[in-house]
Amino acid sequence: MSPFVIVFATFFFALVFWESSFLRPFKLFAVGVHEIFHSLVALMFQVDSIQMHVYPNESGNTKIYGDLSLLQVFFIASAGYLGTAISSMWFLRACIKEEHWKMYYILFSGLIFLLSFIFIPFGSLGFWILWGGSLILGVAFLFSQNLAFGLFVFLQSFLLFYSFYDLLDFRSDSQNSDVYVLYQFLKQNYFYNGDFEVFQKVITTFWGLVILWFFYKLILTFLNFDQRQDEEPPKELPTEQVISALPEKKSQPEENPLEVDIK
Repeated sequence: MSPFVIVFATFFFALVFWESSFLRPFKLFAVGVHEIFHSLVALMFQVDSIQMHVYPNESGNTKIYGDLSLLQVFFIASAGYLGTAISSMWFLRACIKEEHWKMYYILFSGLIFLLSFIFIPFGSLGFWILWGGSLILGVAFLFSQNLAFGLFVFLQSFLLFYSFYDLLDFRSDSQNSDVYVLYQFLKQNYFYNGDFEVFQKVITTFWGLVILWFFYKLILTFLNFDQRQDEEPPKELPTEQVISALPEKKSQPEENPLEVDIK
């Protein structure tokens, strides 16, 4: 099945059944991946400790302890949505072009498996969701390459949809959002007293535009790849096959030359 069909079907299915309980495990997995990106970026800076949590109400948080600057906090806060969306689009690009998707598949599932032990309390909901999800990915890869390919495209499509939909869902609890964490940091350390709703719209608009730009590049990748497939000339057959494919000429009986008796 074409990756584009899987992406479109995933977007449509997620949009229609977003509030259904069927999607809850996938949404919890997406929350866990979101929090992992916060933790990965935090590792780039000198922090004392990192601990992730995923909650049954489809929310999560990452507790980071350390002396951080405003720019570092901005990068960490941005990493949740942007890291999830950009990485999923990069993986989808590899699947569309069918280039190194197996390597990215193993990298993604391996990191989820490893980081679930490092950042999340053992036995918690987040641990079982991420660790179990990585195991399912591993089993699917060993069982069938086609199944693994379809599952990988579906999962990355869902992560991309989650990143954009949840980012712009202002009905959610804004007091626990990434934007609110950044807003509180500004208030406590830089005496910022601006209106939160304005701040929220500015930051989410910026994040949303970044995601849209990468999504635009992904669409271009698909269109260019699809066009190249349509314009691809037929493969030339080896010389032996061309010769064997030609119809054989029927051999005509040799005509005896006329004998002329000159007298």
